Amino acid sequence: MLARSLLVLPLVFPAFTLADTLTSDPFTMTFIVGNPTLPTGYTPPGTAIAYPTHVDIGFPVVDEGNGLEFEPHFHDETNNAEYGPDEAHMVLNYTANRPAGSQWDFIGVGAGDLFYYIDPTPPNSSNQYPYLGWATEESQDVINANGLEAWLTGDSRAPGSGFWHKLSLLDVTGADGAVAPGDLSVWTTSFGTPIPWFSTFDGGITDADALFIQGATHAHYGVGFSNPGVYEITFEGQTQVVPEPASFAAIGLGMMALLKRRRRA
Repeated sequence: MLARSLLVLPLVFPAFTLADTLTSDPFTMTFIVGNPTLPTGYTPPGTAIAYPTHVDIGFPVVDEGNGLEFEPHFHDETNNAEYGPDEAHMVLNYTANRPAGSQWDFIGVGAGDLFYYIDPTPPNSSNQYPYLGWATEESQDVINANGLEAWLTGDSRAPGSGFWHKLSLLDVTGADGAVAPGDLSVWTTSFGTPIPWFSTFDGGITDADALFIQGATHAHYGVGFSNPGVYEITFEGQTQVVPEPASFAAIGLGMMALLKRRRRA
């Protein structure tokens, strides 16, 4: 009797990620820049955060007991107070001269012209406050509990795998949704060369207008406003999280179905 030949077909597995994407609801934060005359009938939201406060825009991922979620807020570190996005606004009056060189055009004013500025490393004696940070420190518990998944973002500004938190810029308007009074920019400076994160000067908001910070981290960046006025800035947070058991079950069922189809073939 001849032995029956066994034909082994290679399995081609479907592409999938072992991480789920967690995305926040859009949230809006308000900045009052340069002592502008406020529009008739307009009232800035909540508490004014101004000189000499150290304040963070926090967008950590936390476990509220019914799942993971972003928790955006203003964190007034000087007075140990925390406000939701609609419970406070920031007041900024400090100005600086824009450096020369086309690499600074993204700020939205000409070389040497004044713009409103939040210095990432201001001296304590300066009125450059509020000293603005960007923070994900409260994500520490989620990282320790394996709630977050390491993420390769594909963005050169966020190299390597890590517990990245992405803050995307969705919109910049004036008071109550009016046209923005000027341009917003946020950047890092490395050896004198700016690395823009946000800029509304270059023809509008694109997918590149996003800031990446590792989880459980606190960082400071340069922030510029080209003109005085009310700026309502809308963001969206995003990160990668360990999938729920149901996700793994769905993957497993998909693999079983694939194997059955292979056996029938």
